[in-house]
Amino acid sequence: MRSNRRTVNAGVFGYGAAQAVRRASIVTRKKNFDTIILSILVNDDFHRDRMSFRLGFPRPAVIQSENGLSYADVPPIESRGTKWQPRHISKILLTVKNHSILINKFLEKFDLTGMRRTEIHENAANINQIIEFTTRELSSLDVRKKFIVLQYSQNDFLSQTIESQEIRKLIHLESQSRGIQVIDTYDRLQAEINNSNTRIWNGHHTAHGNEIVCDEIYQVVQNSK
Repeated sequence: MRSNRRTVNAGVFGYGAAQAVRRASIVTRKKNFDTIILSILVNDDFHRDRMSFRLGFPRPAVIQSENGLSYADVPPIESRGTKWQPRHISKILLTVKNHSILINKFLEKFDLTGMRRTEIHENAANINQIIEFTTRELSSLDVRKKFIVLQYSQNDFLSQTIESQEIRKLIHLESQSRGIQVIDTYDRLQAEINNSNTRIWNGHHTAHGNEIVCDEIYQVVQNSK
């Protein structure tokens, strides 16, 4: 690695930004870390934080109650519609699913297995509240240096939605108020789009896209005190 630093990837599939911070709070209590980097997909991750189920996996949604914002209890894995407790699937179909990649993809795409429950919590906080909550929880972690990396999908450059730009601005404001440095990859990616024909996305980032993001992170973290 260019930084010569030991790095731990504590990411969880499908987690939102606040949910990732909760995961970080568990990891940092078990082991000491000097630096933490929270990666946020700008126009997606905060929406995931509103979910108690996503694609069949229970999640700790961010909710609003009389006591303010908090994490909801994670629903039990025995809940119907999860990977562990399908709503509806015959034994024959389940056998075929487990032995055919193509059929498995078809069944999951249309949720014919009943294993992809996706559900917003009834008391879910709104996006602005979740942004404030995420930066507040991140700032409270017992780690010396904290960074937020803003990442983008290809649609953020094709459509440039108002929501995406508003979320971006609010993250900057909330982070600045709490002394968290933001590594915003937007300008670097836009410059690459304007000056190069090399693909940056193929659904997710391509190897080239990952290299751009990692270089932005490296430049900032290496120069931080």
